[in-house]
Amino acid sequence: FNMSVLIVYAQWKGWMKLLGVSIEALLFVTLFILYQNRAPITQMSQWLTLTFHTINVIFNVVGVANSSNFYQIIATNAHKKISQLPTTDYLTNVPNRTAFGTYLNLMAKQHKKRAEASGIMMIDIDHFKNINDTFGHITGDVILKEMAKTLKTYLNSEDFLGRYGGEEFVFIKHNISENDFFQLCEKIRVDIESKHFIVDQEVLHITISIGALYNSEAHHIDCHEAVKHADVLLYQAKRSGRNVVKTKTI
Repeated sequence: FNMSVLIVYAQWKGWMKLLGVSIEALLFVTLFILYQNRAPITQMSQWLTLTFHTINVIFNVVGVANSSNFYQIIATNAHKKISQLPTTDYLTNVPNRTAFGTYLNLMAKQHKKRAEASGIMMIDIDHFKNINDTFGHITGDVILKEMAKTLKTYLNSEDFLGRYGGEEFVFIKHNISENDFFQLCEKIRVDIESKHFIVDQEVLHITISIGALYNSEAHHIDCHEAVKHADVLLYQAKRSGRNVVKTKTI
């Protein structure tokens, strides 16, 4: 257990760990050879010997348990990170298209049991190609990160925000009325329009177009179909001049 500290916890290079373990092993072997046939310096009583061995066993059990827990935490965290990799957008750190597909399938199953009203926003950054062409893709990446960061401020625990692809995001709101949903869409549009994006001492202003579909409880449609409707609304917003919210209620 003492030697494992050198291997597991020490931030040493490989040859340093090997050297440390070798020295400690040699020390233990040398001491064992020197003292195995010698009388103990102090003869312990039977109860003291029992106490010593009991404490020794307890410490060994606790040590092994601690090591096991340590490795369990490492394994759990590693599994969690690996599981998130295929479903998390590496740039914006929000769910990606794959995660969105899984989320829609889950929603479809839930709505078969009980239909609940929800609002779906398809959000697109206006003239994003011009940003990449003028300022470079690194600047475009910064804009995408800041965009995701801003949208996250409007998230509740039951909501979904993901990167749909390119400069497009999808935002699904639950437990919200029709009026509040459309007001929120406009609030997000205005928030982005008034925001200062500072990249390499350059101050940039961007706008967004939003296709907003409110999927009411009374006339609830399949969530996959609802997304298609919201996507159509987004293209209508872009064709009508951009920096606008196109709304519809089912």
